Amino acid sequence: MHRYSKNIENIKYLSIATVLFSISWLWLSFTFPLKLALDKMSYQEIGMIGTLTSFPFVIVSFSFRFLGRRALNFAMKAPYVVIALFSTILIFVDNNIFIYVFIIGITGFFQSMWWISVEIETGLIGVEGNAEKYSAAWAIPSGLFPIFSGALLQYVGFNAVYVLVIVTSIIGFLIQPMDSVERRITKKGDLKFILLLPMTFVGIFLGYSSYVLVPFLKNSNYSYLEIGALLAISGIAFALGSIYAGTLKNNNYPKFSWISSLLASSFLLLFISTNYVVISLSLFLGGFGGSFSFSKLLSLIGKSESPRNGVFFYETLFSIGYVSGTLLGGTLLSLYGIDVSLLMFIPSLIYSFIIYFIYLKGSPSFAYVK
Repeated sequence: MHRYSKNIENIKYLSIATVLFSISWLWLSFTFPLKLALDKMSYQEIGMIGTLTSFPFVIVSFSFRFLGRRALNFAMKAPYVVIALFSTILIFVDNNIFIYVFIIGITGFFQSMWWISVEIETGLIGVEGNAEKYSAAWAIPSGLFPIFSGALLQYVGFNAVYVLVIVTSIIGFLIQPMDSVERRITKKGDLKFILLLPMTFVGIFLGYSSYVLVPFLKNSNYSYLEIGALLAISGIAFALGSIYAGTLKNNNYPKFSWISSLLASSFLLLFISTNYVVISLSLFLGGFGGSFSFSKLLSLIGKSESPRNGVFFYETLFSIGYVSGTLLGGTLLSLYGIDVSLLMFIPSLIYSFIIYFIYLKGSPSFAYVK
């Protein structure tokens, strides 16, 4: 008899909770760079603040290597409370930039706890296909709700978004399944870390999208609705890719790494033009490629490494990329313009060539991880 009626081994409850938490966090975090742009902050300043939502992943994933079930259960519940609480505060106090940055930092820290604890639990449970289902569950809101959030901001205002975040957080808190078993930590095999590097490139893509491209679009007189529609393109592509990745049963992980890194460099297309069509294409390609990193590489960790250590490596690489995308991307855009900021996507393209020509094409035995 489980101590909790909704146990995390039930993938349906986990998927519903993942959708709800994704909606809460994605709705709230969508407003961050837009609000900062409204306060006339520079791209560099916005990029620096954006690191507050990603850098905690390194600290939390490292500390969670040593914590047990009770800590993981707390980490899956507390973020709902924190997000609901600070969204309520934002309804009444959102014009003080110091309070606003503090809220970004606190909510950014607690949301990292949720993702990391669920990813560790997914690995500990060890059910084939759960990583892909988890990725698809949070990918779907990322595709549908940016445009909805953009419409709310356009026609109602920020407070409408905060209210909906509060409601979904409360529902998520009630539905969130817990773990009733203290699971053993086991290492299953050697993890080829080179295959995880696309997490860094995907992190750069997402960090740049959220805290560099969004304020750039806002300052270029794009409406909230148009910005939401553009981010929805990336989210829809991510959702489609996650669903597709869930149907693939082979374990050609270098191929998934190659696809992710190649498509994560898609912002290089903005050298051609920064019009709506090219931006849309770049976001679609990057979102689709990113889905393979989040689903298949998480699955690889579950097969090759103890979940706690694996998630630490996985999230650290992602966080390094995200921080680079926000901070370096924002700094380069502030100092030198959009074209120079795009140079940071070249390493992703180079890596994709290395994986393809050396490992995939030149050494077939490397292409499969048993």
